[in-house]
Formats: sequence, C-alpha cells, structure tokens
Amino acid sequence: MGIPDFLSALKTCLEGGDLPGFDAQMRMAPQGRTPEAGLRDAAEIRYAAVLLVLFDERDPSVLLIRRPEDGSIHSGELAFPGGGLEAGDVFPEGTALREAYEELGLKRQHLSVIGTLSPVFIPVSNYRVVPVVAWADSLAGVSSVSDEVSEVVPVPLRLLRSAPVRRVFPTPSGEIVAPCWIIHEDRPDLPPLWGASAMAASELIDACGES
Repeated sequence: MGIPDFLSALKTCLEGGDLPGFDAQMRMAPQGRTPEAGLRDAAEIRYAAVLLVLFDERDPSVLLIRRPEDGSIHSGELAFPGGGLEAGDVFPEGTALREAYEELGLKRQHLSVIGTLSPVFIPVSNYRVVPVVAWADSLAGVSSVSDEVSEVVPVPLRLLRSAPVRRVFPTPSGEIVAPCWIIHEDRPDLPPLWGASAMAASELIDACGES
C-alpha cells in the first residue's frame, strides 16, 4: 500500500527533515508561548506521540477526536489520537499507532506512515509530543472504541488553510488567549481546534505546501 501522488510534496518534506518547525507552530500558539517553553530538565519531560491520519483523495482530510468531558486537563477538547510512551513501544511511530488502535480501532494494515513533524511541547502537562503523519486507505471499523474518545471528527485540510480566529480559553493555570479554527460551522456544539493540536496542524499544512 502506498500514498497518493498528491502527498508526494509532504513525503519529500518529512523524509528530508527540512520541516517548517516552530515558525509554523507559532501561528497557532497560545499567547505568551516562546521557544524556551520546551526547555525543561530531561528528567521532568514526559514523552507522547499522536497520529495525524490523512484520508480521502477527493477531499483530503485529517481525523480528529473529541475528548470526553471528564474533568481532566484536556477535557472536551479536539485533539489527534495519541498518548504517552509505554514500555515496549518503538517511539514515536509505535506509540502513535498503538494509541490510534486503542482509541479508534484503526488497524495498522490500513495505514502508510509518511513521517514525523516537529515535536510540540505542552507546558501544562510537561509532555513533549511527536506528531506522526500517516495515510489511511480505509477508515473501515473506525469508531469511538474507548473511554478516551467521545466523538470522531473528520476535518478537510482546506479548512485548516483558512484564517484562524482568536478566543479566550480556560486552563488549570488561568485563562489564556489563543488562535483557533472553528470546526464545522454547522456544529456549534463542537469546541474550536486550538493549543498543541492546532500547532501540529499548522505545521502539517505548511509541510503539505500547495499540494
């Protein structure tokens, strides 16, 4: 199984390691975020990976999930499937694929891994998150299969090329201002895409180029 031709620019970018990096991420970074935000003692940092699942050649899209309203730090937020490094994982790809299967039932045989984007640091939880990008030739069987997902939300990449808006968001450390994308205008119940997930999505769009 291979990836569609229109993703060739993205594959070349990820394989060459010439990533848009922090500049692309900063377009969607919360107010006050600086490059120094991720410079912590290595012993304090936790590691995680998320899977950016691309699909649909007719209208290229990426798969988001909505976290349940459970009172946790990221309660109710839109995010990419993923989670923390566990013993036995081949990091980051193995972590991202395992989490995508556990959370969504997304099987490895339907995926072609394209590469990884720049890590995103999440100060509130001390996680250094590596986004892994993959193409899915099928989403058969994908569903909210765990208590970590309340909804699966497909998002066309063209939406992520639109101008973001700025909103105020509550966090455990107080309110912050951040750029965000409004996902599906006809779904006012859906929260905006912001924070670390939006930062990763911003770099993905840059890495895709005009393709």
